[in-house]
Amino acid sequence: MEKFKLKIPAKKIGNYLRDFSIVVAGIAVTLWVQSWLTTRSEKKDMALYMNALKLEMEYNTCCSTLF
Repeated sequence: MEKFKLKIPAKKIGNYLRDFSIVVAGIAVTLWVQSWLTTRSEKKDMALYMNALKLEMEYNTCCSTLF
């Protein structure tokens, strides 16, 4: 009966470093995009709030002169 040996090729340290670098770069890009989208959303919300405040101030100024 023949003994079966599992032959796994030894990976070089360069392969591990390359794989690790790819994973780190992917995580960095993901975090950057998430931050960019959050900032963009916050700016859009701030513009809406400022517009609403402006309209309310204009309304209050207009209506206060009538009384």
